[in-house]
Amino acid sequence: MLQFSRQLLCLASVLLLSLLLSCSEKKVDFAGAQMCLKTSRSLLTQNHIVEAKAMIDTLRSLYPMALNEREEGILLLDSIDLREARMQLDSLNRKLKRPDLTRIERDSLEFDQDEIRQKVRFFLKKIEYDKARKQTH
Repeated sequence: MLQFSRQLLCLASVLLLSLLLSCSEKKVDFAGAQMCLKTSRSLLTQNHIVEAKAMIDTLRSLYPMALNEREEGILLLDSIDLREARMQLDSLNRKLKRPDLTRIERDSLEFDQDEIRQKVRFFLKKIEYDKARKQTH
């Protein structure tokens, strides 16, 4: 709970900083965008997927001219989605190890497992694709 309070405070700080500095020069815009990226990365390392995605959305909406940071945000969002898919896959793998599963439950979980494996492969390829096409503005 304390961890969540810190993250909420950090998010509120970033948003407040963004609002206060929105009327000043562009350099500050880029600093705020970089802060969004930094916060999102930090949230990702703590497996706070929803909050990490929210920071990328904040970056997109508050800093439309921070093109380099937005490109980094695309890659970071791919990484967030990949982490989320891997977490889902881990959860399914744990469920599949339960000995009390019926055949129908096992089949259903294995179907879901296959879909999530495809999702993981998709995001791995998307990260490669986005890295190869990343531009500096």
